[in-house]
Amino acid sequence: MSILTGDDREAIREIIDSIGAPVTVGDLQPDGTIRMFAVNRAAANFYGVPAAQIEGCSLDDLNLRPEGRTEVIKRRYRACLETRESHQFRDFAPVDTVFGRRWVHFTMTPLIDDVGKTARVMATFVDVTDLKLTEDLLAETRTEA
Repeated sequence: MSILTGDDREAIREIIDSIGAPVTVGDLQPDGTIRMFAVNRAAANFYGVPAAQIEGCSLDDLNLRPEGRTEVIKRRYRACLETRESHQFRDFAPVDTVFGRRWVHFTMTPLIDDVGKTARVMATFVDVTDLKLTEDLLAETRTEA
């Protein structure tokens, strides 16, 4: 059994903590719910809450903001699970954190177990807030000109 598809949360967290970007690992439950299995330090720091407050929660439990964000993320998880392919989402996705609104780009990668079943989805994201704000400022400047 692959470490990334096994039940050892600490081993998975050790692996994803070595990645410099924020990473979450979500499980698809039998009832279709997506539940956070592991969160690395970078993701916990990004959201401003301890990993233990995120791990074990469903996407619905997390009450992601802005409104409607949870449904977008669920669709993206399901697309990754169904196609068994990595997906890059290059839109400026808004995420409200304890630090205010941030903008991210996501990559979701399916984690396939030893029997070929998609067991989990690993989501990595990059904070592109500065890029988004610069782009907005440039667009505003062009409009005023």
